[in-house]
Amino acid sequence: MPGLPLITLLLASAVIGAESLDLKRADLRHPQRLAMSSGGDRLLTANRNSGSVSLIDLEKRETVGEFRVGQSVTSLTSLPNDHYLLTDPVAHEVIEIALVDDQVSVVSRCAVPPYPQRTAASEDGQTIYVTSLWPKQVTRLEKAADQWRETKRITLPFAPRELLLLPQRDTLIVADGFGGNLAALASGDLSVQAINQFPAHNIQRLHPADDGNSVALAHQMLSELAYTNDNDIHWGLVMTNDIRWLMVDALVKQDSNLYEGNRMHSIGEPGVGSGDPTGIAIASNDDYAVAMGATNQVAIGKDHAYGIWRVKVGARPTDVIFSADEQLVYAADSLDDTISIVDVKKRERVGVISLGPVRERTPAEHGERIFYRGLSLEGWMSCHSCHTDGHANGLANDNLSDESYGAPKRILSLLGQRDTAPYGWLGKKATFQEQIHKSIVETMRGEDITDEQADHLAAFLETLTVPPPIDELQGTRDDAQVAAGKALFTELSCVQCHAPPTYTTPETYDVGIHDKKGNEEFNPPSLLGVGHRGPYFHDRSGVTLEEVVGKQKHQLPRDLSAEEQAALIAFLRSL
Repeated sequence: MPGLPLITLLLASAVIGAESLDLKRADLRHPQRLAMSSGGDRLLTANRNSGSVSLIDLEKRETVGEFRVGQSVTSLTSLPNDHYLLTDPVAHEVIEIALVDDQVSVVSRCAVPPYPQRTAASEDGQTIYVTSLWPKQVTRLEKAADQWRETKRITLPFAPRELLLLPQRDTLIVADGFGGNLAALASGDLSVQAINQFPAHNIQRLHPADDGNSVALAHQMLSELAYTNDNDIHWGLVMTNDIRWLMVDALVKQDSNLYEGNRMHSIGEPGVGSGDPTGIAIASNDDYAVAMGATNQVAIGKDHAYGIWRVKVGARPTDVIFSADEQLVYAADSLDDTISIVDVKKRERVGVISLGPVRERTPAEHGERIFYRGLSLEGWMSCHSCHTDGHANGLANDNLSDESYGAPKRILSLLGQRDTAPYGWLGKKATFQEQIHKSIVETMRGEDITDEQADHLAAFLETLTVPPPIDELQGTRDDAQVAAGKALFTELSCVQCHAPPTYTTPETYDVGIHDKKGNEEFNPPSLLGVGHRGPYFHDRSGVTLEEVVGKQKHQLPRDLSAEEQAALIAFLRSL
């Protein structure tokens, strides 16, 4: 796939009409992000499943319009004059819309690097920044004569999702979509000021705080030192769910101590885990609201004060936003297609707004609801907590998947695992359903689900596919080098354990990497999508593919030249 050049990607000065939808139509919308109109009397939602924007009259507390603008929209950023920016990770574009007299129209569509996730905009709305997850890229677009033009793009060493523009510092903060990397980029030329690793994952919704001197974020922390038993889960030793304020001065300095000057509010406590923070909003008086996706709650608290109050809302809230007078919080109940209204002072849900009738769900869609639910003891975590959106957070966990404690192992990605049985590092579970029951009961220490629910969750997992190869997405694939690497892969007998088309085999093998409990044989993970993963091996000992091939020489029968190493890595990255 050729690289995308730094040219105007789409020129669209004329208004392109959005499709107005029947509000009585049964559908699954799945609102992901919220934005307020400039007058504060309308709420807009970006709906992932239906590719639409819903418009809500906040005084009447009812949906007054729905407009299909894309194939899937997953973010919503306010621009001046009731214009808004959305990302469509299916069509791989950024969409600018306008709201006028309760009508939404599409102003322009701009192709960007694949799988765009979030956007940030300058105060005048003339410069925007876009994160693209799987290509690991950040793009800057500038508007001239009502046309968006890409002016800069960089590739990061991690897959970016959330971002925040700090105009007073000319800095863009970008967060890892899976792990704990936080990058500080110069907003002008996107040069890297710093990339720091923080012991966190599932970083969500960066928010400016303390007059721009700090950045607030919601995240989770997983400890590989804790055992996944009742005691360690109950006391929050395995997984914590937090809101944290990090100093900008630390974020923009390489190899800095991000703990210096930071502060943190833990949302969970023994007995009430409150898993999966998915969104955060901060009011001018330091009230804050955090959406807790796994436990269907909104947490209300105040910075520099003790105490958090949890309010029950709809299924998997993914975003929160304060009303114009900051007396109410609106939560996007993603899997219920509703908006919950929470009174900040009363700390209770005082209303629900439906986005429209909900159609009957498929087994896989029922499974999606289970995947994101807090199935663990006391709701500390969901499947998503470790397998972010079906992928993995790159961390290790000490659980009974190997029938013992004391040998934590890397969390496996679930993308593309449909036909790669058996499951688990030891390859002891023949089906998704067997692995699901074991994980819920022995790893999450929750109440087991029914066989029908396990079938639904398995159906959802079977829909999870690997993204296109990393070099195709970045436009750097060398076909000749890939072909040479493929030939080497066969010559070196890599196919013995990693046989195409799944690039795994159902057996277990001793490859010389034994764990601390004496396990010697492991089932080889599929190599499909391996270019998007890392670190590697059950003990995370291989940081990069270059290290696996060049330094560790994993199961290689002979030394490889530099050219051969590069070819083999190119082939692996092509899977």
